Formats: sequence, structure tokens, C-alpha cells
Amino acid sequence: MNNIKKRNMASQRCEAKESLKNISETEWQTSIKQLLVFLRWKLRNMSKNGAFSEAVLGMPAVDYFRSEACYKLISGAWQWNPRRSLALQLIAIASNLISKHAEQYANKPETVSLEDLTQEVAAEENLDMTDAAYAIAFENVRGIQELEEYLKAVREYNDYKEISIHLHLTMREVYQLERRMMRRITLAVSRQLSA
Repeated sequence: MNNIKKRNMASQRCEAKESLKNISETEWQTSIKQLLVFLRWKLRNMSKNGAFSEAVLGMPAVDYFRSEACYKLISGAWQWNPRRSLALQLIAIASNLISKHAEQYANKPETVSLEDLTQEVAAEENLDMTDAAYAIAFENVRGIQELEEYLKAVREYNDYKEISIHLHLTMREVYQLERRMMRRITLAVSRQLSA
């Protein structure tokens, strides 16, 4: 990337940060509520199975795209448009992310699902499905203390609120741990399948 592009991107990030500093708490709350209304409408019939299911995203689709849209805006990864309100910025980002995710999912080569792999491990190890799933998960998070603790809490409580209370984390932090764990497992599974 040449120096002019780098300077322009740095300038855009500074503009975005300055614009975000000027937004009141009330406007943030109102904008997030508007984003949630949009996401619930947009994903109303899509989040049970397929690309937008909790199994694929690692958390409910509305929560996933809300947090991703906020992250993209705050991190400066999305170009700030001064003519748009905060709510419209977030909705535009979320809409773009949803479209890209659907496209990537549709173009993804067919792979063996984690459920199929779990069944295979369960048969080999004479475990029930739940034990096999946890065995795969523990194998892939071994050595990462916070993910090990999270997985133990999932096994014990299997409820986000209870896990949050047990680990003394916010719900957002619990979802982030789950996403992080699922990425590790998905990457490991895809490596095993391609080997």
C-alpha cells in the first residue's frame, strides 16, 4: 500500500474517532436499539439453520452482527460517513456484513460438520455425543486457561447467564469467549479434514 493511501486511511480513522467522541450516551443507546430492530427484522427467518444459525456464528445472529457492526465502526475498519447518523452507519455496516457472510457461506466448499466429526469420535471412543463434543473442544483449547475455564462452565451450566455469573464476566465477554473457542475448534476441524 502506498503512503498516500496509508495517510488517507489514518485520516479516516481519526475522523471516525473524533466523530464517535462527540456522540452522546443517549444517541448510542438509541442507535443500538434501532440497529437491533433492523437486525431482528432482517434475520427474522434466517437464524434457525444455515449461515445465520447460532451453530455457525457461535452466538445468536442478532448479537453477532450487532457486536461486529459496532466493532467495525469503533475500530475504524469502516469508513465514517459524516452525512449519516450513527444508527444509519451501524445499519449499513450490519447489512454489508450480513451480505458478505451469506456470500461466503454460499461459496464455502462443502465440509464435514462438527456434528459428523463428533459422531465419529463418539463411536471410536465409546462416548456419548455430549462427551465426544467436549473431548474435541477440550483438545483444541488445551493450554488456554480462560477457554478451558469457559468450556468447564459450559459443561456445568450450559446457560449464558449462569456462565457469566460463574466466571464473573459480562454477557458480551462470554459470547466473545465462545466465538474465540469456536474459531479454534473450526480451524482445527478444517485442518483435520484437509489432512
